This record gives sequence, structure tokens and C-alpha cells, in this order.
Amino acid sequence: MKKILTIAILMFITLGVNAQSFNVDIIGLWGGTVSNTETGKESYMAFNFEYDSFSKQLTCHTLTRNDDGEIVNDTRFTNTSFTYQTNNAVYTWVNSGGIWTETQSYMFTLTEGRLQILHIRMVNNDKEGATDNEVWGYMQAGFLDELD
Repeated sequence: MKKILTIAILMFITLGVNAQSFNVDIIGLWGGTVSNTETGKESYMAFNFEYDSFSKQLTCHTLTRNDDGEIVNDTRFTNTSFTYQTNNAVYTWVNSGGIWTETQSYMFTLTEGRLQILHIRMVNNDKEGATDNEVWGYMQAGFLDELD
């Protein structure tokens, strides 16, 4: 009986650890142009998806260029969350400073060798002496390609 219980517990732990599966094709550096869904204005975005062999989890980082023009992981955002399942992933961060609070969410879908992305940004600015805040945001959509 103890042997069966031990096997059952080990199977549960193994299934639990692997409950969030992912498509290994997403691992790597991705970048591309996205367009504002209202104005059409374009901007460039890049992300790094890595597999952490210690935690057995996939991680996501926004990428920026340093002073030498090299693409590096952006470490400005510490209040982040990242979740994924097979071909879909969501990366979100929340940040604040002074009178503002900001949330950005990036939704990814791996399709036909490209990452389709939907980006939502929302900012809340406290107006001094006002009873309501200035809230604004936008959405962007596009495709990212794997970078060399």
C-alpha cells in the first residue's frame, strides 16, 4: 500500500511540475513591428524567452538596446508575471512612480513560425486636487520574428 501511495504521490508531483507545458519553438529572441490599433502608429518590440533548467519554467524578458546598440534583457521591471500554455503566453508588469501607475500586458500566440502579439498599455495619473484621475491607454498588435 505504501509503495502504491508513494508512486501516486510521485506521479502527482511530476504532473504538477509539468502542468504548464510549452512549445520549445518559442525559446529565443523575437522582435518585430507592432501597430497601434487606433492610430496605426508603428513601434518596434523585442522579447527573450528562455528555459530555466533549475526551475523548469519558461521566462520572458522585454529587450532594449544598450548604449553600444546591443540587444539586452530589460531589467527595469521587477513586478512581473508570466504564464504560458503550449502556444500561448501572457507577460504582464505593473510599475509606478510619482503620480502615475502603469500596467502593460503582452499576449503571444505562436503560429506558423511567428509570434502574433497583442500589447495593452494602461496608465493612471493622479490629478492633484481632482476627484478623478486621468486614465489613458492603447492597444498594439503585430507579428514578431525570431532574431539571429
